[in-house]
Amino acid sequence: MVQTAESQLHVRELTNRNDGKEVEMYLRTTGNRKGEPWCGAFQAWVHKQCGLKFPSGAGGARNWFTSALHNVFVRGKLGTTEAIRPGYVIGFYFPFLKRIGHIGLVKERTRNGFKTIEGNTDGGGSREGGGVRLLSRSAGSIYASANWQR
Repeated sequence: MVQTAESQLHVRELTNRNDGKEVEMYLRTTGNRKGEPWCGAFQAWVHKQCGLKFPSGAGGARNWFTSALHNVFVRGKLGTTEAIRPGYVIGFYFPFLKRIGHIGLVKERTRNGFKTIEGNTDGGGSREGGGVRLLSRSAGSIYASANWQR
């Protein structure tokens, strides 16, 4: 799964409006329309390429973390970040949205957190814009994690 996600690190939006050939391909995976946020759709596309399940409504980042069967960490409610492994999906909470508003895929654990592959980010950790990026995330920035490989 990580290799499939890495194969997309070249992808960039065409006009920074959630568009472009590959972005629109990801969006079709979840039934979302051109121009809609696509971090969840990217993750669904990766899962589909690997023959793995993904949640209903996967285009919405928060929908990756609604299943007790798949969740391994939810800040203050379930587990610790020590449970997070490569291939797991991680979610980031945005107070202004009052919900998880962005997701990524864990590539590897680092000394202070994780290397992640994320769609629809600008490289600075934004939840909108740019392309598919390899980022470093602190363990403290992660709100939830789920294992959709089972």
